[in-house]
Amino acid sequence: MSVRRQLSLLEAEGAVYAEKVKMKTGRPVFRYYLTREGHNKFPRDYAAAAVALLVHLRDIDGKGKVAELFESAANSQIAEHKPRVLGNTLEARVHEVTELLKEKGYECHDLGAETARGAHRVRRRGGHTLGSPDVLGSRPDSA
Repeated sequence: MSVRRQLSLLEAEGAVYAEKVKMKTGRPVFRYYLTREGHNKFPRDYAAAAVALLVHLRDIDGKGKVAELFESAANSQIAEHKPRVLGNTLEARVHEVTELLKEKGYECHDLGAETARGAHRVRRRGGHTLGSPDVLGSRPDSA
């Protein structure tokens, strides 16, 4: 079935709507958008999709590759945000990192400098904790 036919069926169901885009020459062009019903119709569980990809990566290349991926992502974040955090007191750094994580959509709370030395999990909105033991396997320090 062609793409246009699929879009026509979705439009008839009320899942999408089309907007004609005026072009100077050539055939008419349509831009399609999901309606509220369309958003409800299609799954949007991006966190579960990300975890599934990590599990597949672990199954293909092992736990080390997943850990390497997270380390690489962490190093990128550190390089990007180090100037914003560097040189502050421990309490100010904890506060600044908390704010950075909130800006990126993480649900976290500034518990102050006293707890900064401890290990804490940060949850992505939606409740999933990437890097949880079900993806990486047992923690290296518990093996």
